Amino acid sequence: MHLTLNIFGQEFGERQPNPFGLHTGQMRSREKQAHNGAWYNQDGVRVGWGDLSSDDFRNIQKALEPGEYFFVLPESSFWNFVRSHGPIGSMCDTDPTIDHPGLDYVRSNFRYLITREGCFFKSHGYAHQTAFSNYGIMFLPLVEKDLEMRSAAE
Repeated sequence: MHLTLNIFGQEFGERQPNPFGLHTGQMRSREKQAHNGAWYNQDGVRVGWGDLSSDDFRNIQKALEPGEYFFVLPESSFWNFVRSHGPIGSMCDTDPTIDHPGLDYVRSNFRYLITREGCFFKSHGYAHQTAFSNYGIMFLPLVEKDLEMRSAAE
């Protein structure tokens, strides 16, 4: 497993080479799929945060090892951990549990899930939500209970 805490470095630190080509705090303007998303692994550990483009989604999917999950939570999930505000969001004082809130929190709050098998979006169980394509990435609907069943089967 290579999705570990701080694998993508610190926002203002030196960029760390990694198989995903990502770095914490990255900004994307072309084909942006997620803005300031929080990135978590299959154990509910934060591995980084930042924008993700279509190319990032493709690279993540290719670099994941079997059984690895890459969850993307919306920027709004960050504010659940803020204890006091800073001049910019990344300089806020946050509760240390932001780095490991657990899999239940991540499952309840994710927007996207990337696996070797595909890219999924949280559908909240609405029957009318179907697969869609955005900038060439096919997103399949996934409800939280289906994710629990997938995890149990592995």
